Formats: sequence, C-alpha cells, structure tokens
Amino acid sequence: MAVAGGDGGDTGQEPTAADAFDLDRGEIAAAGGVALADLTIDIQGPSGNVLAGQQNNATNIMRVTNLGFSDAANVVSVFQVVRPLTFTGVQVLSGNGTCNFVAARSEVQCQFGTLASGASVSYLVNQGVPANALLPSGGTIRYNASVSSPTFDPNLNNNVDEHSLQVTVQSDVSVTKGSIPFVVAGSGNLQLFTIVIDNAGPSTAQNVLMTDTIPAPFVLRSASIECNVTPQNRRRRFTNEADFWHNFHAREGPPCTSAL
Repeated sequence: MAVAGGDGGDTGQEPTAADAFDLDRGEIAAAGGVALADLTIDIQGPSGNVLAGQQNNATNIMRVTNLGFSDAANVVSVFQVVRPLTFTGVQVLSGNGTCNFVAARSEVQCQFGTLASGASVSYLVNQGVPANALLPSGGTIRYNASVSSPTFDPNLNNNVDEHSLQVTVQSDVSVTKGSIPFVVAGSGNLQLFTIVIDNAGPSTAQNVLMTDTIPAPFVLRSASIECNVTPQNRRRRFTNEADFWHNFHAREGPPCTSAL
C-alpha cells in the first residue's frame, strides 16, 4: 500500500511503523494494521528527606500507562532495589497483575498481562533505610523502574524513570552517670559509679567516645564495660587505672563497636 508524501503525492513506498505512529486511530488499519503501543512509567514519592534507621519510610508508587494506539501485550515492569536500601514489601494498587521480589537480582518484577490503549496500572514498593546507611552525613540514593512489552513501542525514552532519595542521618547520643549517695573516707569501701551511653536516634552514631575524669582523691580500682549492640554482650574488666586507659583508649578503641 502507498502513503501520501508531504506534497500530497504518492511516494510508492510501503508504510513503516514510524509512518503509522503519525496516523490517527482510524488510519491504523489502512496503514497495514501496525500495532503501536507507547508505554510510560512514572515513579512517585517520597518527596522529602528520609531518616536512616526508620523502616518502611521509603515508599514509591509506580504508575504505568499505555499512551499508544494499540493494546500492549505481556506488560512487565521492573523496580530496582539498590544498596543500602532493603526491600520490605510490594502491593499492586490498580489493574490486574502480580508482583514478586527477586532477591538474586535485587529487583521487584511485576507482570500485568495486556494493557489496553489509554489504560493505566500502578503498584507500590516499600523499602527500608538501614541505620548505618550513608554514614556519617547522609546523601542521595538513585534507583529506577522500567516497563516493557513485546508490542512495538516507537518511543522508548519514557519506558524508564529514575528517582533520587535524599537520606538524612540523625543520631541522639546521651550519657548518664550515677553512684551510691556517699562513701566513708578511709574505710576501704569502694565507690561504684555506673555510666550509661545510649543512642536514642534512629541512625547509627559512629566513633562514639566517652571521657570520664576521675577526681581526686578517688583512684580507679577496676572497671567493667558491657555492650548490648551485638547479640552476644561483651564485658571487659580492668584492674587499675593505667590498664584501663591503655586498653580502652589505646589498644581496644571503643570496646563494643565503633558505632551505637
């Protein structure tokens, strides 16, 4: 079949898919029945900063639309889960489809079957931001989602969308020190002090250093340190002040971990 050229004449050439894309619906059949889809995907949210350490706080909604003249068959959308983010859940919000997380590829794969011309589907992906993500000051994590179909799509520029997630680090380190009310001087009694270091923030605090000045006339006899950051608590006992400062500050560093 011939199509008209720009001057209204007959070019004598068979139509291409690009030619058909410029025709309206009523002319598609006359142009040889070329099936034309135009899939597009849009990633929505989150728009503001998210805090490292708060689970399920990175939620994205992907909207897939067929802007083409023809139905798109076997539509597949893939959402990329990049480190340090962790996958926590997926849900189809509209349309008939199924979504699954493929751990080996670190991606969510959704199958929506046939998507009619002008129709849309959407799905939601939840991600967690670990407490130690982008330490020490936070930053940007970029990831993308894509859509594809075996139906011819002359415009692939809108088949992929990228999103930038802004991650903020927020820790809240505190220290408290307590002891028994009094001790009798010269009685040989020991004054017991308890010092607790805690991080109430959602994000990991790195390189935490606590300094406790021992005032005269007190002399350090021993010190015991307990850490509950790891499943197996760690304890260290020091016999005198020199041994305490050498082990705690010089050789061991922070006795539990380098972060809270």
